[in-house]
Amino acid sequence: MPHAPAQSVPFRQVRPNGRLHEPSVPDADIRNAVLGHVFVALGALSGVLLVVPVVLWLSGKNQSGFVDDHGREACNFILSMMLWSFILTITFVGIVLLWIPWVLTVVLSIRSAVIASNREYVRYPMTIRFL
Repeated sequence: MPHAPAQSVPFRQVRPNGRLHEPSVPDADIRNAVLGHVFVALGALSGVLLVVPVVLWLSGKNQSGFVDDHGREACNFILSMMLWSFILTITFVGIVLLWIPWVLTVVLSIRSAVIASNREYVRYPMTIRFL
């Protein structure tokens, strides 16, 4: 009689919310991914801290696919929001609406940090894939 296969944790699975979930991600990788998204929000508030997600991504991208994906997404989001802000500043109506990318950066990066803490992958809306 053949043995039943052992129950193992799948490498990746799609959750009912449609996000890819990777249950085997080490806690250190989750911490780096979450910190990358948190520093995007803090960078929107201060401006100087926007280099921290880039450093976190570059330092961990070769060790973990999870950190690589989240870091690349955070960096693309930073670049996209800078581009959208620049486009808004060159129009008169856009100057009035310049607060929108700032609010989106803070809210969406916090949302992405929560998603990363659940060992899920995330895609920011309105993001151009530069990297």
